[in-house]
Amino acid sequence: CRSILRVNRNHALANYAMGSLQAASGAAVLAEDSLRRSLAAVRSPNALNDLAWLLQERGEYGEAERLAREASGIAPDLAQAWDTLGVILAKAGGADAARMDEAGQAFRKALTIDGNAPMIVLHMAGLHAARGRNHEARSLVKPLQENRGKLSKEARKELDRVADSLRTR
Repeated sequence: CRSILRVNRNHALANYAMGSLQAASGAAVLAEDSLRRSLAAVRSPNALNDLAWLLQERGEYGEAERLAREASGIAPDLAQAWDTLGVILAKAGGADAARMDEAGQAFRKALTIDGNAPMIVLHMAGLHAARGRNHEARSLVKPLQENRGKLSKEARKELDRVADSLRTR
């Protein structure tokens, strides 16, 4: 990536790859810059989705939602884009039932595309828990708990958070 970027600082794929590596290492500011450079060259659904995810992590839901919608519009079969949109809508929706319903629709679309993606299942479980649909949430959490060793550290933390919220109900 670096060699390509020395020759062409605005190379879409090299900036996308660099942004992905930077995001994975926790360098969110650098990742955002690289992903924006990538998107300035090519509106890639993966780069759109990754930038939307970074922005929602910072609470910048408006732009994140626009980017996730663009990604899912360009690539309607990209499960991660629907999942990202669902997460954004759930976080930004608060008590707005219509936004929470739309979040559920986005997660269902993602699960239709990739029903075996544990993070999408976990996000759907979190939405059910937040809406007081404890039975539905527990039915999704249980298989994840049985396979927790296969989950990333981040996913295990989120699983524990959702499971703990269900214990208090």
